[in-house]
Amino acid sequence: MIYKTLIALKAGNAIIFSPHPGRTSVQLKAIEIVKRAAEAAGAPAGIVDGVTELTLEATL
Repeated sequence: MIYKTLIALKAGNAIIFSPHPGRTSVQLKAIEIVKRAAEAAGAPAGIVDGVTELTLEATL
């Protein structure tokens, strides 16, 4: 997840993660940590985020 975030931000893109249903709480916590770190480093708010409603429709 860290690598994908760094590559996306380096290219000037936002990134939105869709956690695996079996590891939701761990991945959402990791997303929150990365999100806060990016914003603390000067990235725009919302440039790193994650899907909290884990449905097929949410990933389309």
